[in-house]
Parts: sequence; structure tokens; C-alpha cells
Amino acid sequence: MRVPAGRVLQGARGLLLVAALAFATPVCAQVDKATGFDLGAYRRSAVRDRGAAISEGRAALAAKVFADAPRQRMFLLWYMGGAAIGKPDLEALQQVLRDLEALADSGTQGAHALAGFLRAQRQLDHGNKADALVTALTAANAVPEGDSDLRSIASSELCWDYLSAGQAERALEHCHRYTQLAQQTGNAMTLARAQYMEAGALSTAKRSKEAIVRWREALATVEAAGESALAGRVYSGLAVDLNASGDYAAALGAARRSVAAARGSKNTFSVCIAQAQEARALLGLGRATEALATVDSALAAMHDIDSPPTVLELRHIKRSALLATHAPASAIAALDKRLQADAEPASDPKRASLIDELEQRYVKREQAVHVRELEQENRRKELDIEAARQRAGTLEQQAQKQRMLKLAWGAAAGVLGIIVIAGLLVIRAQRRLASTLHEQAFHDGLTRLPNRRALLQRLRELETGEPRLGTDALLVIDIDHFKQVNDNHGHLAGDRVLAIVAHALLLHEPRAGTVGRLGGEEFVILAPEHALEAALSLAEQVRKEIADIRVQLHDGNVIAVTTSIGVALREGQARTASADWFAAADGALYRAKAQGRDRVVLAEP
Repeated sequence: MRVPAGRVLQGARGLLLVAALAFATPVCAQVDKATGFDLGAYRRSAVRDRGAAISEGRAALAAKVFADAPRQRMFLLWYMGGAAIGKPDLEALQQVLRDLEALADSGTQGAHALAGFLRAQRQLDHGNKADALVTALTAANAVPEGDSDLRSIASSELCWDYLSAGQAERALEHCHRYTQLAQQTGNAMTLARAQYMEAGALSTAKRSKEAIVRWREALATVEAAGESALAGRVYSGLAVDLNASGDYAAALGAARRSVAAARGSKNTFSVCIAQAQEARALLGLGRATEALATVDSALAAMHDIDSPPTVLELRHIKRSALLATHAPASAIAALDKRLQADAEPASDPKRASLIDELEQRYVKREQAVHVRELEQENRRKELDIEAARQRAGTLEQQAQKQRMLKLAWGAAAGVLGIIVIAGLLVIRAQRRLASTLHEQAFHDGLTRLPNRRALLQRLRELETGEPRLGTDALLVIDIDHFKQVNDNHGHLAGDRVLAIVAHALLLHEPRAGTVGRLGGEEFVILAPEHALEAALSLAEQVRKEIADIRVQLHDGNVIAVTTSIGVALREGQARTASADWFAAADGALYRAKAQGRDRVVLAEP
């Protein structure tokens, strides 16, 4: 019986989560003036020794540290909650949740969201994936939009929650967002955490080679910082993908280093998770008897630890070891009965729909925040330019006074200045003309989207560039019955429909992707690094959003808009001609039209 995809990372959820908290964004004032309590040091201790951190946290709460700083107290509770989940210590977790909700009731923004993230983590530890995703997404949508620390936590939590639920493609989207936020901090440990999380997402997506690279990048960072406990947990993740790639000898070495680090920090749960990978490596090396002893040791240690997914994973490994050691059929049958009783329930379509709705709401919030950040950045640049102009004006006044004192030199400088200014004006005019010509050559005049020429150039770049891992998607989108819009309402109404549809498509432009207009009522979305599930999900989101559009005309008429979408995939390392790729997507589009329109059709392989 094979362990389902994602099972390994689900079992390791508590371990990975507390490792993540080690790199959490620090808050402004980290030392309580009254007691001298150091929040930064506590954050690190919550990773190295969870039991001691829980005791220290309880003492700090009893001493009322940060009594006048509710935000710092909120982060103290957040770190303590992570330690309680990783141990696990349910009594301590309940205390943390009560105190966070009390802070929220007293007006501390973000406390309710952090409590939600902790509840989602606990639900995942019990295997309640759908409930956990609903809880986490609800918490993410409650994060204050202007709070960069909490937005960073939300991105990282959603990355791990989707990862633990086995939805690697969605996890990667949030991991990428968190990596961008981590790079802005300039903090090496925060970036290491982003590498760590991305490695986990790549692992769940079965992209083990890429995951191994990320694990080793994170390992180099934490080892350079002397964080041995964290390094041990990274070794555990590395062992997962070394096992998946068949390098059992290297996986055994990584797993045993993880076991040693976990024992050094006296963390039984971490030991059990690392022993799971040790047993897998031993099985791969044909040492089934040792594997069986290792997994039995881990199962015995898990007796007092409440983590059903981890126990389920260990039982699957034990079954493989029993088969390899030719154990009696009765022993295997008894274990199968336990595994069947522990099987995950079927997914609830209503919960899945709610998860999609909450995810779309969160993504739209983040897009709006990003737009505002760009606008603020542009405003800051405008102010810098204005300040530079004022300084230039002051310098010019000083120069005029000097010219009055030295008329001859002033006249010469004036002539020279005129020549320079004229030259600059000519150069600027030429640059503006070149920019205008380039804009006209590569962008559509109505929608300002990249036009056919720009799209074909981008396709050729992907075709002739370096081969890449992963899959690229091409979506060809056609507005249904568009000729009737022009015939019944006029071309101005048709132009308005095109502009509104173009704006809707831009809201779904993928990371490193391109949205463009081929001409007429046809548009294209080029989505690099989008495999089958992600490509179809993107196409369906686009179709649904446009289907909700109602265009209000000046004469009182309302136009409903639908689209037909053809989707074609191409492996990044393939050398499929762009014309063939486009023809496949176009063919799928025509089949969508033939099947009744307002639908998504995937091109045949």
C-alpha cells in the first residue's frame, strides 16, 4: 500500500511550523522595560526547546510582560502557540488562544487572525484539511491590510496550510508571495524560511530535484547562523526528497542527522518525524528489519503525542516493512484494518467551494494592497523629483548671481547652457518618439494590452530560451457573440466591452505571465509555470469573472458578456513550435464554441 502524495509533509506539519516561527518577522520594541523580558530571544528559544519555551511563556504572562504593549504581547502569544503545537501541549495552546481572543476583544488588531492561524494548524494536525483551510483563509482575510508583519505571516501560513492539505499548486502561489515579502526585509533568516517553505511546496508537487536545491540553500543559511536545531529540521525535509529521488544512502544520512538534532533538543515529536524518513531510507536500501525496528520505536514514542497524520504515516511505513520482512499475513491484515479505519474522509464539495471563495477574496485583497503600494511608491518618486527640481532652481539662482558679477563668463555660460539644453531637448524628444513608436508597435491602441506582435515575440522567447522544468500554459479567449454587440449597439459599445474584458483579464495576469489582445474579440493569457490543475483553475476563474460582467450602456441597455476559452499546455523543456502550441489552444477554443460557448476546453495532447 503506497502512502498518498503529501502524506510525508502532513505528518511533519508540527515540526515544520515551529521551524517557520523561528524566522517570524520581529516586532518594533522587543524588550519589556518593566521585566527586561527579551521577545527576540524568546522567539529563538521557542524553536530550540519547546517545553522550556512554554514554561517561560507562562511565567512571562503571569508577570504581565508587555502589559502596556499589546502588540508585543500578541507576538509573545504567537510564538508560544507555535511551541505548544509543536510539542504538542494542548493546555498551553488553549491558554494562548484565550489570551489572543481577549486581546482581540480589547481592540488589538491582528490578534483574532493569529488565533485563527493557530486553530488551523491544530486542525491540520488532526487531518481536518478542509476545515483548516477555511479557518486559515478566514483569518487571512481578517488581517489588517496595512500591517506588513501580519501580511507576511498570512502568506506563509497559507503556503503551509495548502501544502499540508496536498494542494501544491496553490501553496506555491502563496510561497512566491511570501518570498517577495521576505526579500524586501533584507533578513537572511527570513529569506531562509521562504526557501524552506518553497522547498516543501516543490516536494509536495513531486518536483524533488528542485526541492533538494531549495532545502540545501536553506540549510546553508541556518548552519552559517549556528542554528543546529533548525538545521536538523531542514535535514528532515531534505531526507523526504532524497528518498523520493531514490538516493537512499544520502537520505539515511540526512535523516539520522535530523534524529540526532531532535534528540539533542529533547523533542520527541521531531525524533519520530525524522525516524519516519530514516525507516524509508532503510527500506530503500533493503534493510527491512532495521526499518521495522525504527518505525516501531517511533510508534511507541507517539503513544502520548496527539498527531493522527503522523501516526498514519508511520503505520503505512510499517506495512511496507512487514511485507519486506515476510511477516505473517494475520499481522498485515490487522494493520490494514487499522489503516482503513484511519483513512481520510471524502472531500466535501461545499467546503471546497467555500475555500475557493475565500481564496479569491484574499487574492483580490492582496492585489488591491499591491496596487496601493505601487501608487505610494510612484508618489514618493514624484516628491523626490520635485525636490530635485527645487534644488536645481536654487543652484540656478546662485549661478545667475555669479553671471551678473562676471558678465563675459556669464554670456559664454549662457550660450553653452542654451546649446546643452537644446541638445537635451532633442534627445528627450527622440526618446519620447522612440517610446511612442515602441508603444504603438507592441501595444493595442484600445486596451493598451500587448498586441499580436508582442505576444508572438514573447512566445518565441519561451521557445528559443533555455529549457526549463515545469509546464507552461496558453489560454486563447474569445468573447461570445461579439458581432451581435457591434450590430445591435454600435462599435462604441463594442469598444467598451473590449476594454472592460481586458481590465478583468489583467486582474488574473499570472506571475511572470502576459495578458494580450490578438485582435478583434480574441485575447491571450500566457501562463509560465502553470501545470494542468493550475491552468484549468486560472481559465475557470477568468470565465466566471467575465460571466458576472454586466455592461451598462448610455441608452439604458445592459450587455451580458461570456467567453469561450481554449487551453493548451507545453512542457518547459520541450521545443514545441509556438505556432503548433497556439494552434492547439485555438483548436480547443473552437471546440468550446462548438460545444455551446461559455466554457473552458483543454487541447488534446
